[in-house]
Amino acid sequence: MFAAAVDRVRTFLKREGGATLVEYSVMLGLIVLLSITAIQVIGSVAADSFGKTDKIFSKSSGS
Repeated sequence: MFAAAVDRVRTFLKREGGATLVEYSVMLGLIVLLSITAIQVIGSVAADSFGKTDKIFSKSSGS
């Protein structure tokens, strides 16, 4: 009984499918992290740009 369990564990560890799943999971995590970071940076740049534009129009309409 114990030997069968050990054999199953060995077979599981020898399979490359598990390693591939882990590699894909890590890659997916990195892609998500980079995407979120890029979206935040683009959002900050866009917000600054709209803020500057708003100030320009506020000054021109107020004069």
